[in-house]
Order: sequence, then C-alpha cells, then structure tokens
Amino acid sequence: MSERPYTEKQLRMIEVKKKLKTPKELDFLRRMLLPRTKYVPDTEEECRALAEEILTAERYTLFLALAKEIEERYAAKEHLWSAGEGKAKLVYRIKRGGRTFCAFLLEPDRFLLAVYFNAAERELFERMRASFDRTEIQWTYDITAVAANGVKRVVYDIESEEHRPYVYSLLDFKARAEELMRRKK
Repeated sequence: MSERPYTEKQLRMIEVKKKLKTPKELDFLRRMLLPRTKYVPDTEEECRALAEEILTAERYTLFLALAKEIEERYAAKEHLWSAGEGKAKLVYRIKRGGRTFCAFLLEPDRFLLAVYFNAAERELFERMRASFDRTEIQWTYDITAVAANGVKRVVYDIESEEHRPYVYSLLDFKARAEELMRRKK
C-alpha cells in the first residue's frame, strides 16, 4: 500500500485548485486528485472523506444510506475499508460472522454492490435459481466467472431504485444460506 494519498504531480495540482472557479474545473480537479495507487487511509474519517471525494456528495449520501440499511437489515456488525479492486478506488466490505457478506465498490462518480458466493452458496443458488428474476439476477450471475479461490463475485448496480428489490432478494438468499451452513457445522 502507498503511504501517501497523492503523487508529486497531484500535490502540485492542489496548488492549482486555488485558481479554479467553475464547477466543471473543480470537478475535473477532484477526479485528478483521486488516488492513483492502491491506498487506504488510516482512519474511518479519512476513509469516509475519500469516499465522498470519489463519489461526489449526492452519491456519497446514497451510499451511506444503503450501507446502513444493509448492515441493519442483515445484522452485520462490522465493516472494513480496503484498497480498490480493478476500477474501484476504494472498497467498503460489510461483514457477518467474520466473513464478507457483500461489498460496495467505489469508482469515480459511481458505486456498485458485489455479492460473494462460495461453492456451497453457489450450489444452493442453482437449486433455487427459478425464484430469482431472470434479467436482473440470473443473467449477471451466469456471466460471472468463479475466481481461482473458488469464490464468485457478482456485481450489481444498486444506485438505481428499480434494481434494489432484486438485489435485496439475493442478499436475503445469501443471509439464509449462511444461516443454513452455520447450522450444519
């Protein structure tokens, strides 16, 4: 991990900020100042400030509301910030029972929700797949490959209200699947 959020060139751009006036110029600078390396701030407050820089204030507020709703709805007691994956600059993982339940992938000006399935959860999903919407859930699930570690990371757009009921039905399933697996142990 990088110990500093900004490169030398980005630090020079901060000086330019004092001369900028238009919203378009300020937004361009905001995007230029996003971390270019894998970087995770040291404190919760710094993580939240970086998340707001990545998403903009309006999307950041929506992200916080959705994260809180998921944490409360699924009794998730902990979360973890981590460095971005792929296009994501920062990741907010929601954990249940010490395992990642889902994660918000924060990209410049947007966020997505990743749901992780291990082999047992995938097997259970296959048995119940008819209960999930074909276009909103099944299609995305089917085109997502299983990673080398055996986990399938399925990513959904949750910013749009029309997608949320479908994604929540998948999270309901995942919560039930985790409970079933815990009881079997």
